[in-house]
Amino acid sequence: GEDQHSWRVRYMVADKIEDILEAVPEKVRMQIFPLFMRLLSDPEPEVRCVSCDRLSLVVKYKADQEMMEDLTAPFAKLLHDPSDAVRSSFGASLMKVAAVVGQDLTVEYLTKHILAVMRDQSTNVRLAVVE
Repeated sequence: GEDQHSWRVRYMVADKIEDILEAVPEKVRMQIFPLFMRLLSDPEPEVRCVSCDRLSLVVKYKADQEMMEDLTAPFAKLLHDPSDAVRSSFGASLMKVAAVVGQDLTVEYLTKHILAVMRDQSTNVRLAVVE
């Protein structure tokens, strides 16, 4: 049915999110951020993976405390994602996000997540952080 294919649309939105954010005015961009947050919790692991992969590209448009607060709940869910691939993408994205937001926001918001990923039961997930 319809839902069978709609995940592909969500996947493409996540995949092309930087182009979308670049193409719209800032006022519209602010409305797109909450939609992107929902993609981080999408039912399809492929959508969650690509959303994690694109996370730093989104955060660079609003690398502030409010954005980091908004990411706290999705990050907590991603830490315990049933998919190793999603947790690996999330782990790899954390270091890229840290590079974008700077030291203060990294210490306040990201360090605990980075340390949690480093303790993941999957070797591949742990390695994703340091690659």
